[in-house]
Amino acid sequence: MNTITARHLVKTANQQKKKSIFFAMSLEKSPMDWTEADFARECVQYCERRDQIESLKADQDAHGSELLSYFRENEIKDFTVVNRTITATARSKKKYSRKCEREEERLKQQIKNMKELEEKSGDCSVVKNEYNHITVSSAGEVHE
Repeated sequence: MNTITARHLVKTANQQKKKSIFFAMSLEKSPMDWTEADFARECVQYCERRDQIESLKADQDAHGSELLSYFRENEIKDFTVVNRTITATARSKKKYSRKCEREEERLKQQIKNMKELEEKSGDCSVVKNEYNHITVSSAGEVHE
């Protein structure tokens, strides 16, 4: 292969890469272009996916508990399978003196009282974001 042919092949490959990047963009409609039917379809998809995620999380938590009990019973700290290592990690929790816990509770109560006082006197401000997050409820529930 001579140098002219090699340069031509490299140039052609680079042009093809640029084209593939251009076509890799999403061709779906943006939310601004949705019709009411598109919006309804997306809402149904959102609710279905949300239910699936909740179910998967519950299954994953149960499965994790089972694995952890096997780790504990067989005194295993980590296990490698299919290029992944599963580790039973330790967690330590600090236990403070009763005096420290009482002081912490007193300070929390003092801060709570200060916040209530500011709310009553009107010194605090409320910033409202109308579109902060999505809440899903069944059709029979009433929203305030």
